[in-house]
Amino acid sequence: MKLIVTIDTEEDNWGSYSRTDNPCTNIEQLLRLQELFDTYDVKPAYLITYPVVNDARSQVILKQFLRDERCELGTHCHPWNTPPFEEELNAENTMLTNLQDDLILKKITTLHAAISETFGVTPIAFRSGRFAFNSEVAKALAALDYKIDTSITPYEDQQAYLGPDFSDRTPESYSFSEDDIFLPRSDGKLVEIPLSTGYLQNNFYIANRLFKFFHQKPISRLRIIGILNKLGIVNRACLCPETNTEQEMIGIAKVFMKKDFKIVNMMFHSTSIKAGLSPFTKTVHDEERIFNRIKTLLQFTKDAGIENIRVSEASDVVRSAL
Repeated sequence: MKLIVTIDTEEDNWGSYSRTDNPCTNIEQLLRLQELFDTYDVKPAYLITYPVVNDARSQVILKQFLRDERCELGTHCHPWNTPPFEEELNAENTMLTNLQDDLILKKITTLHAAISETFGVTPIAFRSGRFAFNSEVAKALAALDYKIDTSITPYEDQQAYLGPDFSDRTPESYSFSEDDIFLPRSDGKLVEIPLSTGYLQNNFYIANRLFKFFHQKPISRLRIIGILNKLGIVNRACLCPETNTEQEMIGIAKVFMKKDFKIVNMMFHSTSIKAGLSPFTKTVHDEERIFNRIKTLLQFTKDAGIENIRVSEASDVVRSAL
């Protein structure tokens, strides 16, 4: 099994959708984060937003990493701050999937060109802001010769946030055609590498059916799911240090190994490595906890013989397994 690390590298103002007020002070923390990655020979993919591309200090830091071949850059499109601004600024339009088809292409093209011109690289990996992904987004990626998408959040329904429903999607990677993002095709132009979310129970299908059934019970769903979790009947986990403990991440990594997954994907947001910027990192103590979780997982993967690879290598790994 191989590991990629993909980081939503974005402006500070979590949950505040602004065209113009987009400071990027959290990017300074990438200096500390990259030192940790260097220790474990990890070459992360920083998936960057338009404000980050245009922030002078962020440019200095990321260009330094690129010059030393310590990372790769990909694309992370926040439609509310990526021009052109032809849509109304509202909650619905923070989901890329809710925009007109031509505007989806325009925004991704703008960000793609900005990354290429500023950093001298051609991004091939993409994650949509707020995980908003559908065939129209995939068509834009195909038109720009992207190789990899990593927007799908397995077993999660984003419809409450005006986004797509991924509640029946699995964490397995596959190649696909932009016409049907859920249908694996060996001749597909794109590769999907979802977030590595699963269940500590071996049978993901049954665990997910149980989770969905009890989650639909509005009055007692949190209590029931909590009980199922404590009883070890349904335990969802993800390779994400924001929402999962070291033990949970190691546990799901072991399940993926047992299932013979070829590739897994650890993700988090750059705002979560600086105190006070994300709901997961409210204090300096939380900040240290996030860093420790990342370090612990990387030590586990090293000890377990899980190879760290670049995102640019991931497409071939997926295709070779077909």
